[in-house]
Amino acid sequence: MKLDELVSRIKTQVAIGTKNRQRMVTFHYMVLSNARMLSGMDPVEFCRKVGVPDSYAIEFKKMLPLAAMVSANRVFP
Repeated sequence: MKLDELVSRIKTQVAIGTKNRQRMVTFHYMVLSNARMLSGMDPVEFCRKVGVPDSYAIEFKKMLPLAAMVSANRVFP
């Protein structure tokens, strides 16, 4: 999957999460589970593309090292 497609998919999932009052949880899950592909993206640019406040960039930054830790401990591939 290309990065543009992934960002679009995440945007859709975050929109669905917002409707279900699960925006932050969905955002965390999507960034965490796609961290390898997202690691080169600018956090603020990513947030703008997926339609969340720029303040979520901090959450984006937190998820990348968490994903590496989780992967290193074989919590998920």
